[in-house]
Amino acid sequence: MSERELVKVVTVDEVIRHPNADALEIAIIGGWQCCVKLGEFVTGSKGVYFEIDSMLPLDKPEFEFLAKRNEREFEGKVYSRIRTMKLRGELSQGLLLPMTILDSLPKDSLAPLQELLGVVKYEPVLAACLSGIAKGNFPAFLRKSDQERCVSGDTVVITEDGQKCIKEVCETAYDGKIKSYNHDSGEVEWGYIEGWNIASQCDNWVKIITESGRELLVTDDHKIFADGKGYVQAIDLKIGDTLVVY
Repeated sequence: MSERELVKVVTVDEVIRHPNADALEIAIIGGWQCCVKLGEFVTGSKGVYFEIDSMLPLDKPEFEFLAKRNEREFEGKVYSRIRTMKLRGELSQGLLLPMTILDSLPKDSLAPLQELLGVVKYEPVLAACLSGIAKGNFPAFLRKSDQERCVSGDTVVITEDGQKCIKEVCETAYDGKIKSYNHDSGEVEWGYIEGWNIASQCDNWVKIITESGRELLVTDDHKIFADGKGYVQAIDLKIGDTLVVY
């Protein structure tokens, strides 16, 4: 499976007024929306789009403005992780920058923009969301794809405000605490959601059925924590794998 393309040159489909900020506008790109500076883009102009979970190296001058924002350390370097967030009440899904961000790059290089800009993929610590023993191998005819890993919107999670489905959490950008698993302490605890991401389309679903009869519908590349194995893609779970209990 090829790696997801984190950085790409895109054409802005539409630019609309931000309803709550005079200095911001909302750029629409392929169904996603990004909050951008007023006058920075117009409909039909091009820009460089950094997908959610891109980590931008803060030692590059182009990204210094992101210092102190969602900083993460990876292999001795400090990055800023791009997350879904709300800016003055409006969702911003990714980061859109002007084409001038590419001016310092070599013009004749064939390397991907992600590599040239030093961008890496953020790998989240995922919440434990299932208990029991996985039952059944996934059939060989289930194909893998390059689509973004997802959990079904109908999946229920436990929040400090009661049970909510994933769809509701994402659509409302719920910012309360959610029950999750802390790998450092080995305990289930309350933690904040780090971002919301609604994929436009997924068709590579698989269903996990536990010994207790619970079901979880996820994409085949979604990572599940299995005891003794760590995180593995859902498609690679086997009969007898024990999933984290909470």
